[in-house]
Amino acid sequence: MIGWFFGGQFGRRVKTLANIAVALVALEHVDIPVLEMFFWDKPKGMRAFGMTQALVLFTR
Repeated sequence: MIGWFFGGQFGRRVKTLANIAVALVALEHVDIPVLEMFFWDKPKGMRAFGMTQALVLFTR
C-alpha cells in the first residue's frame, strides 16, 4: 500500500538506517553476555553493572 512512498532514493536511505539500527542492537546483545561471562569480576564489568568487589565475590 505505501510502497510508492518508500521507493527510490528515500526507500534506500530508510533501509540503510534500519540496517544500521539492527546492527547496533545486535552489537548490544553481544556486548552484554560478553561482559557477564568474561568481565564480571574485572573493573570494566563491575562498573557496567554497578557491582562492588564483595558482591562480585559473593555472586561468582
